[in-house]
Amino acid sequence: MAVQPVPMKTEESSCYRHHMSDGQWHRTLSHLRNSLKNSNWAYCRTLAGAIQEKIAWLDPIMHRYCSLTCRECDDPCCQATKIYFNRADMLYLTVLDREPPPGQTRTEESARCRYLTPNGCSLARAVRPYVCVWFICDAHMTLFQQESGVCQRRFIGNLAEIRQHRLALESLYAQAALP
Repeated sequence: MAVQPVPMKTEESSCYRHHMSDGQWHRTLSHLRNSLKNSNWAYCRTLAGAIQEKIAWLDPIMHRYCSLTCRECDDPCCQATKIYFNRADMLYLTVLDREPPPGQTRTEESARCRYLTPNGCSLARAVRPYVCVWFICDAHMTLFQQESGVCQRRFIGNLAEIRQHRLALESLYAQAALP
């Protein structure tokens, strides 16, 4: 009997989008890493590298938007209490060729993000929860609409490719988790 391929996921899992201790965080990362190593590890590394490359392209644009708007914002998204790393974030972090953050964004439900400083996020954009990478508020959208059409298309294309790579990691994890 031939093994049927696992279909490509269409949505990211919300698994792990909750507070956890640093011990739970490290155990979860280890479990995810070991599960992916049972899959095509080289392909996982290629996906993570592509995600990191696309985020690196987005970084100067998002940094500029944040430097122009965030200090005057009445409702900073960085203070949202529901921002966590999800499973796709954590899968990406386990295969990325750099040290993952030391823990989930919060160790208690009502706590503020542990990575938020008076000067913004202390994490490099490449290792932030993905929602913190792609979220474009109204003020950012105003700036985005002033970009050239070429820049806008490339920006949106990069986000779409990141999403596809993250879904591929989720699918590989699901396939590796099957008995």
